[in-house]
Amino acid sequence: MNTIIRNTKAGFIACLFLLLTASTLNGQQQQWVFDETTQRAYDLVLNLQAEEAMALIPDPRTAQDHYVLSLAETLELLMTEDAEKFSHYEDLFQS
Repeated sequence: MNTIIRNTKAGFIACLFLLLTASTLNGQQQQWVFDETTQRAYDLVLNLQAEEAMALIPDPRTAQDHYVLSLAETLELLMTEDAEKFSHYEDLFQS
């Protein structure tokens, strides 16, 4: 039963990530401008170094910061499938 719930949560996150990615491919892409720190964090996320990226943005203030942190959390959960981290991130999202 716990495995089914975990797989459902991972599937939901994967679908959400793909939906957000697909929504930017509709021909009306906007240019995101990152400051130097956010760009470094984004590059780390793309290199699958989520923890290092999250350490660079401890207090997100802009939409770009939130985007990079959300991407880092999503990729981290997809790679580790850690149920405790999922619950933690879910609590943070709901608060």
